[in-house]
Amino acid sequence: MSIARYASPRLASIAAGISSMVRVVDARTIGLGINAGRAVLGATVLVLPVGALRQLAVDPSTLPRVSWLIRTAGIRDAALGTGAVVSLVGGGGASWVLAGAACDAVDAVVTAQAVRDQSVDALRGRVVAGVAVASAALGVVSAIALRRRC
Repeated sequence: MSIARYASPRLASIAAGISSMVRVVDARTIGLGINAGRAVLGATVLVLPVGALRQLAVDPSTLPRVSWLIRTAGIRDAALGTGAVVSLVGGGGASWVLAGAACDAVDAVVTAQAVRDQSVDALRGRVVAGVAVASAALGVVSAIALRRRC
């Protein structure tokens, strides 16, 4: 039931304002959490590419040959995450959050394909793809809420 039914119009207006602020704070918090994690993960992958590939149980003989490729993903995530966090702290960030969500969606599709092709361990690949789907969905929701605030 709506608070307006039991309270004065002024109190209902204040409650509605607080409610919309909570939604924005939640959207910002979600965006900050996803993108701070993205920045840390990206930096870690950049510094330790072979370790990141081992987590997916990639064939050990290919690790040295493809470590440069995973580093490109690491720098992408480090840059996207850092840009989003800086922008969110400054009061914006919807576009950065949406860009990260788009990358997460593509990561989910590519990882699912790698599982299907048996290029990565099935269980670990499914977990990575699932996390990417969740991150993409939360990122889109967060970006939409942040845009509505402006």
